[in-house]
Amino acid sequence: MEKYINNFEFTISNNSETKEKLTSYFKSYDFEQEKDENENLLFVKKWSILNGWKFNPLNWETKIDIKLTKNNKVIINHIVHSNGFLTPIAFKSLFEKFLLNLEQFVEFDIKHKPNNIQEIKLAKEKVFKYHGILILGIVVGMFLGIIISNATGIKLLGTVGIIVGAIATEKIMNKYLENNNNLQHRI
Repeated sequence: MEKYINNFEFTISNNSETKEKLTSYFKSYDFEQEKDENENLLFVKKWSILNGWKFNPLNWETKIDIKLTKNNKVIINHIVHSNGFLTPIAFKSLFEKFLLNLEQFVEFDIKHKPNNIQEIKLAKEKVFKYHGILILGIVVGMFLGIIISNATGIKLLGTVGIIVGAIATEKIMNKYLENNNNLQHRI
Protein backbone atom coordinates (compact mmCIF):
# COMPACT_ATOMS: atom_id res chain seq x y z
CA MET A 1 0.00 0.00 0.00
CA GLU A 2 1.25 3.46 -0.83
CA LYS A 3 2.33 5.99 1.76
CA TYR A 4 1.19 9.58 1.76
CA ILE A 5 4.22 11.82 1.20
CA ASN A 6 4.03 15.61 1.13
CA ASN A 7 6.73 18.25 1.12
CA PHE A 8 5.35 21.51 2.45
CA GLU A 9 7.08 24.83 2.79
CA PHE A 10 6.20 28.28 4.04
CA THR A 11 7.93 31.53 4.92
CA ILE A 12 7.78 33.11 8.35
CA SER A 13 8.39 36.69 9.36
CA ASN A 14 9.58 36.03 12.93
CA ASN A 15 11.85 33.07 13.54
CA SER A 16 12.23 33.56 17.32
CA GLU A 17 9.04 31.77 18.44
CA THR A 18 8.72 29.32 15.56
CA LYS A 19 10.21 26.26 17.28
CA GLU A 20 8.00 26.73 20.32
CA LYS A 21 4.89 27.13 18.20
CA LEU A 22 5.75 24.08 16.07
CA THR A 23 6.33 22.02 19.20
CA SER A 24 3.10 23.16 20.85
CA TYR A 25 1.08 22.49 17.67
CA PHE A 26 2.26 18.92 17.22
CA LYS A 27 2.20 18.08 20.92
CA SER A 28 -1.43 19.26 21.07
CA TYR A 29 -2.17 16.37 18.67
CA ASP A 30 -0.10 13.88 20.71
CA PHE A 31 2.89 13.70 18.40
CA GLU A 32 6.12 12.65 20.10
CA GLN A 33 9.12 14.87 19.53
CA GLU A 34 12.07 12.65 18.68
CA LYS A 35 14.55 15.28 17.62
CA ASP A 36 15.31 18.91 18.38
CA GLU A 37 18.77 19.61 17.02
CA ASN A 38 19.79 23.07 15.88
CA GLU A 39 17.13 23.97 13.34
CA ASN A 40 15.78 20.44 12.79
CA LEU A 41 12.73 18.96 14.47
CA LEU A 42 11.21 15.51 14.15
CA PHE A 43 7.71 14.59 15.33
CA VAL A 44 6.32 11.06 15.07
CA LYS A 45 3.39 8.83 15.75
CA LYS A 46 4.60 5.27 16.06
CA TRP A 47 3.00 2.17 14.62
CA SER A 48 0.99 0.01 16.98
CA ILE A 49 -0.94 -3.20 16.65
CA LEU A 50 -4.15 -1.16 17.05
CA ASN A 51 -3.49 1.02 13.98
CA GLY A 52 -6.30 -0.70 12.06
CA TRP A 53 -8.80 0.52 14.65
CA LYS A 54 -7.60 4.11 14.85
CA PHE A 55 -10.31 6.06 13.10
CA ASN A 56 -8.46 9.39 13.20
CA PRO A 57 -5.90 9.39 10.35
CA LEU A 58 -3.76 11.86 12.34
CA ASN A 59 -3.10 8.96 14.74
CA TRP A 60 -1.71 6.62 12.11
CA GLU A 61 2.02 5.97 11.87
CA THR A 62 3.49 9.33 10.87
CA LYS A 63 6.83 11.07 10.51
CA ILE A 64 7.04 14.86 10.28
CA ASP A 65 10.55 16.14 9.66
CA ILE A 66 10.95 19.93 9.90
CA LYS A 67 13.86 22.11 8.93
CA LEU A 68 14.07 25.81 9.76
CA THR A 69 16.31 27.67 7.32
CA LYS A 70 18.31 30.86 7.71
CA ASN A 71 16.11 32.66 5.17
CA ASN A 72 13.01 32.22 7.40
CA LYS A 73 11.56 29.19 5.65
CA VAL A 74 9.95 26.21 7.32
CA ILE A 75 10.42 23.05 5.24
CA ILE A 76 8.31 20.05 6.22
CA ASN A 77 8.57 16.47 4.97
CA HIS A 78 5.36 14.67 6.00
CA ILE A 79 4.98 10.89 5.65
CA VAL A 80 1.92 8.88 6.74
CA HIS A 81 1.61 5.10 6.53
CA SER A 82 -1.66 3.22 6.13
CA ASN A 83 -3.65 1.99 9.10
CA GLY A 84 -3.35 -1.54 7.72
CA PHE A 85 -6.56 -1.39 5.69
CA LEU A 86 -6.83 2.04 4.10
CA THR A 87 -4.46 4.06 2.00
CA PRO A 88 -3.57 7.38 3.65
CA ILE A 89 -3.77 9.01 0.20
CA ALA A 90 -7.56 8.99 0.65
CA PHE A 91 -7.08 11.48 3.49
CA LYS A 92 -4.81 13.87 1.60
CA SER A 93 -7.23 16.74 2.21
CA LEU A 94 -6.98 16.29 6.00
CA PHE A 95 -3.18 16.17 5.95
CA GLU A 96 -2.86 19.21 3.67
CA LYS A 97 -5.28 21.29 5.73
CA PHE A 98 -3.53 20.17 8.92
CA LEU A 99 -0.28 21.68 7.61
CA LEU A 100 -2.01 24.80 6.25
CA ASN A 101 -3.52 25.34 9.71
CA LEU A 102 -0.03 24.91 11.14
CA GLU A 103 1.23 27.68 8.87
CA GLN A 104 -1.63 29.97 9.93
CA PHE A 105 -0.92 29.24 13.59
CA VAL A 106 2.85 29.78 13.34
CA GLU A 107 2.72 32.88 11.19
CA PHE A 108 -0.48 34.65 12.27
CA ASP A 109 -1.42 33.03 15.62
CA ILE A 110 -4.74 31.86 14.16
CA LYS A 111 -6.46 29.23 16.29
CA HIS A 112 -6.11 25.83 14.67
CA LYS A 113 -8.28 23.59 16.85
CA PRO A 114 -11.74 24.46 15.37
CA ASN A 115 -10.59 23.95 11.76
CA ASN A 116 -8.70 20.75 12.55
CA ILE A 117 -11.58 19.34 14.61
CA GLN A 118 -13.90 19.78 11.60
CA GLU A 119 -11.39 18.14 9.23
CA ILE A 120 -10.79 15.25 11.65
CA LYS A 121 -14.56 14.72 11.96
CA LEU A 122 -14.91 14.47 8.17
CA ALA A 123 -11.95 12.07 7.97
CA LYS A 124 -13.38 9.84 10.71
CA GLU A 125 -16.68 9.65 8.82
CA LYS A 126 -14.75 8.50 5.73
CA VAL A 127 -12.87 5.89 7.79
CA PHE A 128 -16.15 4.51 9.19
CA LYS A 129 -17.60 4.38 5.67
CA TYR A 130 -14.57 2.56 4.25
CA HIS A 131 -14.51 0.08 7.14
CA GLY A 132 -18.21 -0.56 6.43
CA ILE A 133 -17.40 -1.28 2.79
CA LEU A 134 -14.66 -3.66 3.91
CA ILE A 135 -17.09 -5.50 6.22
CA LEU A 136 -19.62 -5.71 3.39
CA GLY A 137 -16.93 -7.27 1.16
CA ILE A 138 -16.14 -9.82 3.86
CA VAL A 139 -19.84 -10.72 4.20
CA VAL A 140 -20.23 -11.09 0.42
CA GLY A 141 -17.09 -13.26 0.35
CA MET A 142 -18.47 -15.36 3.19
CA PHE A 143 -21.79 -15.96 1.38
CA LEU A 144 -20.02 -16.84 -1.86
CA GLY A 145 -17.70 -19.13 0.08
CA ILE A 146 -20.66 -20.86 1.74
CA ILE A 147 -22.40 -21.32 -1.62
CA ILE A 148 -19.27 -22.76 -3.24
CA SER A 149 -18.54 -24.86 -0.13
CA ASN A 150 -22.05 -26.36 -0.20
CA ALA A 151 -21.86 -26.97 -3.96
CA THR A 152 -18.48 -28.72 -3.79
CA GLY A 153 -18.65 -30.25 -0.31
CA ILE A 154 -15.27 -28.69 0.58
CA LYS A 155 -15.82 -26.84 3.87
CA LEU A 156 -12.49 -24.97 3.62
CA LEU A 157 -13.87 -22.93 0.72
CA GLY A 158 -16.18 -21.08 3.15
CA THR A 159 -13.15 -19.73 5.03
CA VAL A 160 -11.32 -19.00 1.79
CA GLY A 161 -14.34 -16.97 0.64
CA ILE A 162 -14.08 -14.73 3.72
CA ILE A 163 -10.37 -14.16 3.16
CA VAL A 164 -10.76 -13.54 -0.57
CA GLY A 165 -13.69 -11.16 0.08
CA ALA A 166 -11.62 -9.15 2.57
CA ILE A 167 -8.49 -8.98 0.42
CA ALA A 168 -10.33 -8.26 -2.83
CA THR A 169 -12.45 -5.53 -1.24
CA GLU A 170 -9.39 -3.92 0.36
CA LYS A 171 -7.43 -3.95 -2.92
CA ILE A 172 -10.30 -2.65 -5.06
CA MET A 173 -11.29 0.03 -2.55
CA ASN A 174 -7.70 1.31 -2.07
CA LYS A 175 -7.04 1.32 -5.81
CA TYR A 176 -10.20 3.36 -6.30
CA LEU A 177 -9.24 5.76 -3.50
CA GLU A 178 -5.69 6.21 -4.82
CA ASN A 179 -6.90 6.86 -8.39
CA ASN A 180 -9.72 9.15 -7.25
CA ASN A 181 -7.43 11.26 -5.06
CA ASN A 182 -4.64 11.39 -7.65
CA LEU A 183 -7.10 12.65 -10.27
CA GLN A 184 -8.44 15.32 -7.91
CA HIS A 185 -4.90 16.45 -7.13
CA ARG A 186 -4.07 17.00 -10.83
CA ILE A 187 -7.12 19.16 -11.55
